[in-house]
Amino acid sequence: MQTHQAVSSLSTSVMITRKDDVPLKVFYDYWADIHGVLAARAEGAFEYFQHRLGTPLPQFFQGLKGVDQHPAQGDPIVGLAEITFLTREDRVRLVSSAAVGQMVVDEQNVLKGTYMYSTGPGNAQTLTDRTGVPIPQGNSGDYRLIVFVRQAQDVSADEFRGFLRSELAAVMAQSADVIKTRLHLLEKFEEQAWPTPNVDHRRSVEQQYDAYLELVFADEESAVRFSRSAEMLELGTHVQRYIAALVTYPDFETYTMVFAGRPTQVGLRGLSAFRTLAALNEPVNQKSRDLLSVIFGDNVLEPLA
Repeated sequence: MQTHQAVSSLSTSVMITRKDDVPLKVFYDYWADIHGVLAARAEGAFEYFQHRLGTPLPQFFQGLKGVDQHPAQGDPIVGLAEITFLTREDRVRLVSSAAVGQMVVDEQNVLKGTYMYSTGPGNAQTLTDRTGVPIPQGNSGDYRLIVFVRQAQDVSADEFRGFLRSELAAVMAQSADVIKTRLHLLEKFEEQAWPTPNVDHRRSVEQQYDAYLELVFADEESAVRFSRSAEMLELGTHVQRYIAALVTYPDFETYTMVFAGRPTQVGLRGLSAFRTLAALNEPVNQKSRDLLSVIFGDNVLEPLA
């Protein structure tokens, strides 16, 4: 039974690396509490999620022979920003917003590299979602993965996308072990799509991807069981015809900054304040429009969660 499906099928995703001299905790705090709060004020976004990624899991899918599952040489990706839109016009509105103008300058404080990809309409699709957590804030108690996919050289983009939709993602969505499957079919990477100063945007062919999957399992045991399942072993006999590389990252925390076009408490006030309020059982007055307008001004949008 599907309990939640993202409304938007149009997205922009940004893979992120951090500056060498910035400790990981400081980076994540800045990304959520400072940069993320600024981004949550950009006009046009329908949803905005921050995925915090751990160390890649080489050979996680043991049955997929002939597919490179090791991350390419270079800086490891530590974060993935996912922004969804209802229309192309909303995406244009976000790029031209005052908040994004400030974000471009702000990135260089902690970000070493940002690598932006977009999807066309219908190419960001949630096939199934039984998590019951449409607005994740941190660790939801389940086991989450982000799987980046690079297309094989000898197939067309249509063949690659057809295989992901009708075979790989379909097998995942139909498995009892996989409680969420979301597929992003990415447009060709362009270095100049997000030209922020003093931040790297260069990617070698081995560092570029053509799709990624968001997978959620009840626990790590379920994920491992699925990775060795008969269905995945059967796919493994011909997956290398379509896929050159498949790199799996643990998604150890996901934060929702914007949902249904409105900032969440995390997006409005920052993660630290959100955690403090949660520890006090979310005092009612701290969610009131009157109080929030005193802090943020009369045009504040009341946060959803």
